[in-house]
Amino acid sequence: MNSAIHGVVRTAYVNGIVTLGVKRGYNGLINNDMHVLGPDDVAGITGLGGTMLYTARSEEFQTEAGIQRAVKACEYMGVDAVIVIGGDGSFRGALDLSKHGVPTIGIPGTIDNDIACTNYTIGFDTAVNTGMDAINRIRDTSTSHERCSIVEVMGRHVGWLTASSALARVTEEAPHLIYLPEVSFDNQRFIADVRDQLLESPAVLIAVSEGVRHADGSFVGEDNQNGVTDVFGHKYLSGAGKALEALV
Repeated sequence: MNSAIHGVVRTAYVNGIVTLGVKRGYNGLINNDMHVLGPDDVAGITGLGGTMLYTARSEEFQTEAGIQRAVKACEYMGVDAVIVIGGDGSFRGALDLSKHGVPTIGIPGTIDNDIACTNYTIGFDTAVNTGMDAINRIRDTSTSHERCSIVEVMGRHVGWLTASSALARVTEEAPHLIYLPEVSFDNQRFIADVRDQLLESPAVLIAVSEGVRHADGSFVGEDNQNGVTDVFGHKYLSGAGKALEALV
């Protein structure tokens, strides 16, 4: 996201356009928390993770009154257009602004890679490489101790991140078993799959998406979490992994 901010600011600068940086997403837009960004302000940020503008969920922006406050802030600051970097929630907010007369430009940014009309989103490649590294490291432990290991990967309701992290192998083989939200999870089938793999090798590596579901639509491990999600709407990263661990 910092690289995207850097690109926007520098491109706008050479074209004589003033860029305002909005702090903490739509909260900043509602509260008029924005300031001018120039080339010096974004120098050296491209190698930093996250976003220099910070991020936050905005419950108020999900209301009509909140959207109206954001629109008025744009009018007060003379904003000609808003560039939104984010995932599906951010894009829904951009659509709301657009419907209220504020031109918006969307830059897809989410490790989940679940935004339509683009092959890869900002953050996805970094997350894939992080997932690959984690799988490689767990593989070493699993092999050394001759045990079954489970790696739970984020991705929310889609399996792009899990599949890519597990299958984009360079020097190592893929995990023995991979479970994605796109295919219904069955407890008995899972137990049989693990048993079959253990007959071949004492060390079995499993990759599972956090959003993997049963045929009835319920999340695997949901009964252990009471449906708890974090502030970004993600299931806590202990649900699916713990559920599979219990079955093993």
